Amino acid sequence: MSKWEHIGSESPAGGDLSRVPSWVEDALSQMYAKDMDVFRRACYEERPIMLKGKTYRYAIGCGGQAGQYRSYYRRKRRTSKRNRATALVVREGKVLLVRDKGRRRCALPGGAIEGMESGIDAVKRHLRRDTSLKAQDAYLLFNHDSRVNRHHVFRIDAVGNVRLLNEELSGYAWWDGNPALPVRKSVREIIFKAGIVFGQQ
Repeated sequence: MSKWEHIGSESPAGGDLSRVPSWVEDALSQMYAKDMDVFRRACYEERPIMLKGKTYRYAIGCGGQAGQYRSYYRRKRRTSKRNRATALVVREGKVLLVRDKGRRRCALPGGAIEGMESGIDAVKRHLRRDTSLKAQDAYLLFNHDSRVNRHHVFRIDAVGNVRLLNEELSGYAWWDGNPALPVRKSVREIIFKAGIVFGQQ
């Protein structure tokens, strides 16, 4: 349980749950009401029960018969933002978006900047690897902070047809601003900040 802070324990002899939020205990009670073996399986599989709150993630480790011995842990959300190379590709007044598997909202293409890699190299690599598009020209527009990412936004002139090569992507769209398409908040913010007008080159 590295990087996790121990915040409480519980056993038939007692314990200290003063630092454990009440909603965590309520969630466990509801899980137990639906499936009485939830703690037994957690003990047998030696995997903690994971719960996610708005600010912290919680893990409950179980031991003993039917999970009567429990240890509670809390892990803070990542505070530092991830540097992300983000591609703004516009064709015929539409912006290229991609969708990750299991996600409802679309995002701009791109990904993490690794090690000593430059932002421009990263955005070209992600664009080619994910969509098969080849960047002919790329230049940095601005940096934009979202909740978890620091986007290094590059305007890209790319050639080729989109063909998804990354198995983690489930689809793509050339977005014309239609509100029916669910997109991430950062997409709208970046497009507005870049001064993109849908329907114009």
